[in-house]
Amino acid sequence: MFKGRDLSGTCGIPRESDRVYVAVECPPRGLNDDVDVPKRLIWPDGRSWPIKSTARHVEHGRTVFGNLVERFDVFMGHTGELKTIWRQDGRWFVAKPGHKTPRPPLLHTPRKEAMENRAGARLGRGRTSRNHPPS
Repeated sequence: MFKGRDLSGTCGIPRESDRVYVAVECPPRGLNDDVDVPKRLIWPDGRSWPIKSTARHVEHGRTVFGNLVERFDVFMGHTGELKTIWRQDGRWFVAKPGHKTPRPPLLHTPRKEAMENRAGARLGRGRTSRNHPPS
């Protein structure tokens, strides 16, 4: 099978040297489920934490290219702290402690910019867009 470009170090995916491989328990998939739902993370030394819920599931790469990496942002433990776990080639991993995984940015949409321009015009401030400074 063709192996596509390695995505480690891009899209917030930890490099191989910044990974800790862990075990993750997932219940069996139902007939209508297309994604595994992680329920418990087990650290290499045997410690484990429950996963309360999955906040976001994002896929990077493609299965046909052999470089699919899945990102799961999950609420973990009794405090419900948001953590990121990854899966590539059936192996689960987390970033080493101290390694920051950037969160995907919130996008500035053209619709939001247009609404800001209209609001600024109503207040007599002219255009408020970054591309069109007030005159």
